Amino acid sequence: MHAYRLLVMASLLFGSWSQFATDRTKGSSPQVPRVWDEEALKDWATPVAGLNLPPTNMSADEYYSMTVENERTYPVYFPGREPDGYWEMLQRVGPQPLIEPERLRTEGDWIRAGKRVFDEADHLHLRTLDPKLIAAARSPETFKNADRLADGTVPSMRWVPTMKGVALSFSNCSNCHLLPLPDGTRIAGAPEFGMGAGLQDRVRGPARALRARVNAANGATTLGDAPFITGRSSYSSMRYEAFGVPWRREDANDERSKTITETDDQALRAAFLRSGGLVRWITPPPIYTGASAT
Repeated sequence: MHAYRLLVMASLLFGSWSQFATDRTKGSSPQVPRVWDEEALKDWATPVAGLNLPPTNMSADEYYSMTVENERTYPVYFPGREPDGYWEMLQRVGPQPLIEPERLRTEGDWIRAGKRVFDEADHLHLRTLDPKLIAAARSPETFKNADRLADGTVPSMRWVPTMKGVALSFSNCSNCHLLPLPDGTRIAGAPEFGMGAGLQDRVRGPARALRARVNAANGATTLGDAPFITGRSSYSSMRYEAFGVPWRREDANDERSKTITETDDQALRAAFLRSGGLVRWITPPPIYTGASAT
Protein backbone atom coordinates (compact mmCIF):
# COMPACT_ATOMS: atom_id res chain seq x y z
CA MET A 1 0.00 0.00 0.00
CA HIS A 2 2.85 2.40 0.79
CA ALA A 3 4.34 1.73 -2.64
CA TYR A 4 1.02 2.49 -4.34
CA ARG A 5 0.67 5.74 -2.40
CA LEU A 6 4.08 6.87 -3.59
CA LEU A 7 3.19 5.72 -7.10
CA VAL A 8 0.14 7.97 -7.08
CA MET A 9 2.30 10.98 -6.20
CA ALA A 10 4.95 10.08 -8.77
CA SER A 11 2.28 9.59 -11.43
CA LEU A 12 0.88 13.04 -10.79
CA LEU A 13 4.32 14.49 -11.35
CA PHE A 14 5.80 12.44 -14.14
CA GLY A 15 2.84 10.93 -15.95
CA SER A 16 1.96 14.25 -17.49
CA TRP A 17 5.32 15.01 -19.10
CA SER A 18 4.19 14.16 -22.61
CA GLN A 19 1.46 16.76 -22.24
CA PHE A 20 3.90 19.60 -21.53
CA ALA A 21 5.18 20.08 -25.08
CA THR A 22 1.65 20.37 -26.47
CA ASP A 23 0.56 22.75 -23.75
CA ARG A 24 3.67 24.89 -24.15
CA THR A 25 2.99 25.43 -27.84
CA LYS A 26 -0.59 26.37 -27.04
CA GLY A 27 0.56 28.78 -24.35
CA SER A 28 -1.72 27.21 -21.74
CA SER A 29 -1.10 25.63 -18.36
CA PRO A 30 -0.19 21.93 -18.36
CA GLN A 31 -3.21 19.64 -18.26
CA VAL A 32 -2.55 16.55 -16.17
CA PRO A 33 -3.99 13.44 -17.83
CA ARG A 34 -5.43 10.48 -15.93
CA VAL A 35 -2.56 8.04 -15.72
CA TRP A 36 -4.46 4.98 -14.43
CA ASP A 37 -6.43 3.71 -17.42
CA GLU A 38 -8.03 0.28 -16.95
CA GLU A 39 -8.34 -0.37 -20.67
CA ALA A 40 -4.69 0.51 -21.34
CA LEU A 41 -3.54 -1.67 -18.44
CA LYS A 42 -5.27 -4.83 -19.68
CA ASP A 43 -2.23 -6.02 -21.68
CA TRP A 44 0.42 -3.96 -19.85
CA ALA A 45 1.96 -6.73 -17.73
CA THR A 46 3.51 -9.96 -18.93
CA PRO A 47 2.05 -13.27 -17.66
CA VAL A 48 3.11 -14.49 -14.24
CA ALA A 49 5.72 -17.26 -14.51
CA GLY A 50 4.26 -20.64 -13.63
CA LEU A 51 0.64 -19.52 -14.02
CA ASN A 52 0.62 -18.10 -17.56
CA LEU A 53 -1.92 -15.52 -16.43
CA PRO A 54 -1.46 -11.76 -16.39
CA PRO A 55 -1.61 -10.07 -12.98
CA THR A 56 -4.69 -7.99 -12.28
CA ASN A 57 -4.54 -4.34 -11.26
CA MET A 58 -6.71 -2.32 -8.94
CA SER A 59 -9.53 -0.38 -10.55
CA ALA A 60 -9.22 3.28 -11.46
CA ASP A 61 -11.74 4.12 -8.74
CA GLU A 62 -9.61 2.34 -6.13
CA TYR A 63 -6.44 3.96 -7.42
CA TYR A 64 -7.77 7.52 -7.35
CA SER A 65 -9.51 7.08 -3.99
CA MET A 66 -6.29 6.25 -2.11
CA THR A 67 -4.77 8.71 0.30
CA VAL A 68 -1.54 10.06 -1.16
CA GLU A 69 1.53 10.27 1.06
CA ASN A 70 2.61 13.86 0.69
CA GLU A 71 4.90 15.03 3.50
CA ARG A 72 8.05 17.12 3.21
CA THR A 73 11.32 15.74 4.50
CA TYR A 74 14.47 17.58 5.54
CA PRO A 75 18.20 16.78 5.46
CA VAL A 76 20.00 15.08 8.33
CA TYR A 77 23.24 16.87 9.22
CA PHE A 78 26.38 15.46 10.69
CA PRO A 79 26.60 16.20 14.43
CA GLY A 80 27.93 19.72 14.88
CA ARG A 81 26.97 20.80 11.36
CA GLU A 82 23.28 21.61 11.83
CA PRO A 83 22.42 25.27 11.12
CA ASP A 84 21.56 27.27 14.22
CA GLY A 85 18.02 26.50 15.39
CA TYR A 86 17.57 23.71 12.80
CA TRP A 87 16.53 20.96 15.22
CA GLU A 88 14.15 23.32 17.01
CA MET A 89 12.61 24.32 13.66
CA LEU A 90 11.93 20.67 12.86
CA GLN A 91 10.15 20.24 16.18
CA ARG A 92 7.73 23.11 15.62
CA VAL A 93 7.17 23.19 11.85
CA GLY A 94 4.85 20.16 11.78
CA PRO A 95 3.96 18.14 8.65
CA GLN A 96 4.16 20.19 5.46
CA PRO A 97 3.01 19.18 1.96
CA LEU A 98 5.75 17.83 -0.25
CA ILE A 99 3.94 19.21 -3.29
CA GLU A 100 0.74 21.22 -3.77
CA PRO A 101 -0.70 20.16 -7.15
CA GLU A 102 -3.32 22.92 -7.11
CA ARG A 103 -0.51 25.49 -7.23
CA LEU A 104 1.37 23.93 -10.15
CA ARG A 105 0.46 26.16 -13.08
CA THR A 106 3.40 26.03 -15.47
CA GLU A 107 5.91 23.56 -16.83
CA GLY A 108 8.54 25.09 -14.56
CA ASP A 109 6.29 24.57 -11.54
CA TRP A 110 5.96 20.87 -12.35
CA ILE A 111 9.69 20.46 -12.97
CA ARG A 112 10.52 22.04 -9.61
CA ALA A 113 7.93 19.84 -7.91
CA GLY A 114 9.41 16.77 -9.56
CA LYS A 115 12.88 17.72 -8.34
CA ARG A 116 11.56 18.10 -4.81
CA VAL A 117 10.00 14.63 -4.94
CA PHE A 118 13.27 13.20 -6.26
CA ASP A 119 15.27 14.89 -3.50
CA GLU A 120 12.91 14.42 -0.58
CA ALA A 121 10.70 11.34 -1.06
CA ASP A 122 11.50 8.79 1.62
CA HIS A 123 10.90 5.10 2.25
CA LEU A 124 7.66 5.07 4.20
CA HIS A 125 8.28 1.64 5.72
CA LEU A 126 11.59 2.87 7.15
CA ARG A 127 10.26 5.82 9.13
CA THR A 128 10.87 5.52 12.84
CA LEU A 129 10.03 7.53 15.95
CA ASP A 130 12.20 5.30 18.15
CA PRO A 131 14.08 7.68 20.49
CA LYS A 132 17.18 5.45 20.51
CA LEU A 133 17.45 5.41 16.72
CA ILE A 134 16.83 9.15 16.48
CA ALA A 135 19.51 9.75 19.12
CA ALA A 136 21.91 7.57 17.11
CA ALA A 137 21.26 9.70 14.02
CA ARG A 138 22.42 12.75 16.00
CA SER A 139 25.34 11.12 17.81
CA PRO A 140 28.98 11.83 16.88
CA GLU A 141 29.75 8.18 17.73
CA THR A 142 27.63 6.99 14.81
CA PHE A 143 29.69 9.01 12.31
CA LYS A 144 33.14 8.82 13.84
CA ASN A 145 34.63 6.99 10.83
CA ALA A 146 32.64 8.78 8.13
CA ASP A 147 33.92 11.22 5.53
CA ARG A 148 31.99 14.50 5.81
CA LEU A 149 30.52 16.19 2.77
CA ALA A 150 31.28 19.88 2.41
CA ASP A 151 27.67 20.95 3.00
CA GLY A 152 27.47 18.97 6.26
CA THR A 153 24.55 16.74 5.25
CA VAL A 154 24.38 12.96 5.58
CA PRO A 155 23.55 11.32 2.22
CA SER A 156 20.33 9.28 2.09
CA MET A 157 19.01 10.16 5.57
CA ARG A 158 15.99 12.43 6.13
CA TRP A 159 13.97 13.99 8.96
CA VAL A 160 10.18 13.90 8.60
CA PRO A 161 8.01 16.15 10.78
CA THR A 162 4.80 14.19 11.40
CA MET A 163 1.74 14.60 13.59
CA LYS A 164 3.42 12.32 16.15
CA GLY A 165 6.81 14.03 16.15
CA VAL A 166 9.95 14.20 14.01
CA ALA A 167 10.66 10.82 12.45
CA LEU A 168 13.95 9.53 11.08
CA SER A 169 13.70 8.14 7.56
CA PHE A 170 15.78 7.31 4.50
CA SER A 171 15.79 8.62 0.94
CA ASN A 172 13.87 6.83 -1.77
CA CYS A 173 14.73 8.00 -5.32
CA SER A 174 17.84 9.94 -4.37
CA ASN A 175 19.31 7.09 -2.35
CA CYS A 176 20.47 5.18 -5.43
CA HIS A 177 20.09 7.64 -8.27
CA LEU A 178 22.17 10.50 -6.96
CA LEU A 179 25.94 10.70 -6.62
CA PRO A 180 27.22 12.93 -3.78
CA LEU A 181 30.75 14.23 -4.32
CA PRO A 182 33.11 15.18 -1.48
CA ASP A 183 32.75 18.90 -2.27
CA GLY A 184 28.99 18.66 -1.66
CA THR A 185 28.00 18.59 -5.34
CA ARG A 186 25.14 16.23 -6.07
CA ILE A 187 24.78 14.70 -9.54
CA ALA A 188 21.18 13.63 -10.10
CA GLY A 189 20.81 10.52 -12.22
CA ALA A 190 24.35 9.27 -11.65
CA PRO A 191 24.58 5.92 -9.84
CA GLU A 192 25.89 6.15 -6.30
CA PHE A 193 28.48 3.46 -7.00
CA GLY A 194 30.33 5.71 -9.44
CA MET A 195 32.18 7.35 -6.55
CA GLY A 196 34.42 4.38 -5.95
CA ALA A 197 33.95 1.70 -3.33
CA GLY A 198 36.32 3.10 -0.68
CA LEU A 199 35.01 6.65 -0.58
CA GLN A 200 31.48 5.40 -1.09
CA ASP A 201 31.68 3.24 2.02
CA ARG A 202 33.21 6.02 4.13
CA VAL A 203 30.54 8.55 3.13
CA ARG A 204 27.48 6.30 3.24
CA GLY A 205 28.63 3.55 5.57
CA PRO A 206 27.28 4.94 8.87
CA ALA A 207 23.90 5.74 7.29
CA ARG A 208 23.69 2.23 5.89
CA ALA A 209 24.48 0.73 9.29
CA LEU A 210 21.79 2.82 10.94
CA ARG A 211 19.35 1.96 8.18
CA ALA A 212 19.95 -1.73 8.84
CA ARG A 213 18.99 -1.15 12.48
CA VAL A 214 15.77 0.55 11.39
CA ASN A 215 15.05 -2.30 8.99
CA ALA A 216 15.41 -4.78 11.83
CA ALA A 217 13.32 -2.72 14.24
CA ASN A 218 10.51 -2.23 11.70
CA GLY A 219 10.54 -5.84 10.49
CA ALA A 220 11.46 -4.87 6.92
CA THR A 221 13.74 -6.86 4.65
CA THR A 222 16.88 -5.08 3.47
CA LEU A 223 17.51 -6.63 0.06
CA GLY A 224 15.98 -4.88 -2.93
CA ASP A 225 14.17 -2.24 -0.87
CA ALA A 226 10.95 -4.23 -0.75
CA PRO A 227 8.36 -1.57 0.21
CA PHE A 228 6.48 -3.57 2.82
CA ILE A 229 6.83 -4.94 6.32
CA THR A 230 7.61 -8.64 6.52
CA GLY A 231 7.50 -8.87 10.30
CA ARG A 232 10.13 -9.80 12.83
CA SER A 233 10.50 -13.42 11.84
CA SER A 234 13.59 -15.45 10.95
CA TYR A 235 15.98 -14.05 8.38
CA SER A 236 15.16 -16.75 5.83
CA SER A 237 11.41 -16.33 6.38
CA MET A 238 11.68 -12.60 5.68
CA ARG A 239 13.59 -13.33 2.48
CA TYR A 240 11.02 -15.84 1.34
CA GLU A 241 8.10 -13.51 2.08
CA ALA A 242 9.71 -10.72 0.06
CA PHE A 243 11.08 -12.75 -2.84
CA GLY A 244 9.33 -16.11 -2.87
CA VAL A 245 7.18 -17.22 -5.81
CA PRO A 246 5.02 -19.97 -4.27
CA TRP A 247 2.95 -20.32 -7.43
CA ARG A 248 5.97 -21.91 -9.09
CA ARG A 249 6.31 -25.52 -8.04
CA GLU A 250 9.71 -26.84 -6.97
CA ASP A 251 11.42 -23.51 -7.58
CA ALA A 252 15.12 -23.83 -6.66
CA ASN A 253 15.39 -20.22 -5.59
CA ASP A 254 12.43 -20.58 -3.26
CA GLU A 255 13.93 -23.63 -1.57
CA ARG A 256 17.26 -21.86 -1.09
CA SER A 257 15.66 -18.70 0.29
CA LYS A 258 13.80 -20.72 2.96
CA THR A 259 17.05 -21.88 4.54
CA ILE A 260 19.66 -19.24 3.68
CA THR A 261 21.60 -17.71 6.57
CA GLU A 262 22.22 -14.00 6.96
CA THR A 263 25.97 -14.46 6.47
CA ASP A 264 25.52 -16.39 3.21
CA ASP A 265 22.90 -13.98 1.96
CA GLN A 266 25.11 -10.94 2.59
CA ALA A 267 27.99 -12.57 0.73
CA LEU A 268 25.75 -13.36 -2.24
CA ARG A 269 24.26 -9.88 -2.14
CA ALA A 270 27.73 -8.29 -2.21
CA ALA A 271 28.69 -10.40 -5.22
CA PHE A 272 25.49 -9.48 -7.00
CA LEU A 273 25.99 -5.76 -6.36
CA ARG A 274 29.51 -5.96 -7.77
CA SER A 275 27.98 -7.24 -10.99
CA GLY A 276 25.88 -4.09 -11.25
CA GLY A 277 22.60 -5.83 -10.49
CA LEU A 278 19.88 -5.02 -7.98
CA VAL A 279 17.28 -7.52 -6.84
CA ARG A 280 13.66 -6.36 -6.66
CA TRP A 281 10.90 -7.89 -4.60
CA ILE A 282 8.84 -10.81 -5.92
CA THR A 283 11.66 -11.58 -8.34
CA PRO A 284 13.65 -14.47 -6.86
CA PRO A 285 17.38 -13.67 -6.91
CA PRO A 286 19.21 -16.04 -9.25
CA ILE A 287 22.18 -15.84 -6.88
CA TYR A 288 20.34 -18.17 -4.51
CA THR A 289 21.14 -21.05 -6.83
CA GLY A 290 24.83 -20.15 -6.72
CA ALA A 291 24.92 -19.83 -10.50
CA SER A 292 25.56 -16.09 -10.53
CA ALA A 293 27.41 -15.56 -7.28
CA THR A 294 30.73 -14.63 -8.85
